Amino acid sequence: KKRKAEESIEEEGSQEGIQSLTLFQTLHISGTNPKTVFSRTALEAYHSIGVRPLPDKNLQTCDPEEVSYVFVGSKIAGSTDCISLKTFDGKYLASDKFGAITAEREAIGPQEEWRPIIRSDGIALQNYYDKFLSVDEIADGGYKLRADVETIGFCETLHVKCQSRFRKKSKSTRKESGRIKTTKEDISELKKAKKEGSFSEA
Repeated sequence: KKRKAEESIEEEGSQEGIQSLTLFQTLHISGTNPKTVFSRTALEAYHSIGVRPLPDKNLQTCDPEEVSYVFVGSKIAGSTDCISLKTFDGKYLASDKFGAITAEREAIGPQEEWRPIIRSDGIALQNYYDKFLSVDEIADGGYKLRADVETIGFCETLHVKCQSRFRKKSKSTRKESGRIKTTKEDISELKKAKKEGSFSEA
């Protein structure tokens, strides 16, 4: 599993046209009992991310039941190992120097950068200040996110279900050896236009 995850990150940077990674039923905290999932709506009034019980306890079969569970992960331009995590309403997951978690900005800065650390038992997320995203149990029996932990333990280990999204760059106008390189679709359209008498328009 670790090797596959590493290959996935390498492909993110090497394959042409990959723009983002969509995380479904997103980050499951393996150190909590019952297992939980990150949710945008649980603490929305505080521009933050909450932690909610996972409805389906089987991580292999669970799927997102609400859009608030879905985040979009994108590789940050100019970085070789950092990503951003965007909520369904267009805000980025962030952490300040004290470890407070927010999701209120629509632009990416240092506090919105996260470095995935791939391990045999899951993935940890390290912030700009070299601290790890974690979860704390609070007095009422719930959980709260924080990012001020210096080492990786059970509560810093995440399980991620994801789906890659590819965006192919247009090849119809790419030039090669002084000529315009066309695709099969372009050639088909030209033949159709010629047959219909609208070749000059095509």
